[in-house]
Amino acid sequence: MSIRSCALGLAACFALPAAAEDLTIAYKVMSGDKPGTATTWVSSTHFKMADGESETTFDLKSGRLTVADTKKKQYWETTTQEMQAAMAKVAAQLEEQMKAMPAPLREKMMGAMGGVADSVKMTKSGAAKTVAGYSCQPYLFTVGADPEKAPMTVESCNTKDLSWPAQIWDARVAMTGGGMAGNPMGQRFQKMFDEMKKAEGFPVSEVTTMKLMGKSMVTTREVTEVKKGAIPESVFAVPAGFKKVDSPYAKMAK
Repeated sequence: MSIRSCALGLAACFALPAAAEDLTIAYKVMSGDKPGTATTWVSSTHFKMADGESETTFDLKSGRLTVADTKKKQYWETTTQEMQAAMAKVAAQLEEQMKAMPAPLREKMMGAMGGVADSVKMTKSGAAKTVAGYSCQPYLFTVGADPEKAPMTVESCNTKDLSWPAQIWDARVAMTGGGMAGNPMGQRFQKMFDEMKKAEGFPVSEVTTMKLMGKSMVTTREVTEVKKGAIPESVFAVPAGFKKVDSPYAKMAK
């Protein structure tokens, strides 16, 4: 997954009580100055995210992840175990390379990746507001103690009027790389997710700010419509005519 994909979907999944109804959720998104739209489908068996460039589907029962490139008309499949094995190998290689570097260069490399991942702080950040017809409570999630210096923050607004299966959290972790905690940036995402699980409710809006190498990347994601009702299984199928290719994680693990 790309950093952009992670950021756009950062607050898309939380461990919540089981949902009685399938949900089809439409979003308006903004990555920097680039506007777009996205759709999320949630059922008792599947979770899918699509943004016009890719479609990512997680099978809640088998744990299998399918990623389709809508431009190349290709798709690949993987599992959480395969991703974790691949990322663990990459992390081990990175650690060995860092050990062999002179201390000044090692510190510079750590700084380029955002430095050591600090703890994440969660606070309620204001009065309730309304998004897409749903009353929601704003939360602020900050890496480190100082919001002004934080390398990563997420502002979300959560409603208690919507919920979805608790297994969606597994989907969120898988969709962002599973075992990505082998570097500071990956650790930062993981700690952010762990803290965001504790917030009450479903996020109907979020603003994610990441600072890296002196630059800031801001992405926003806001619900525009929620439809409740059964989702056909065909929605979660691989698009017709798409060619299967090798998983990038399989290649990394070799």
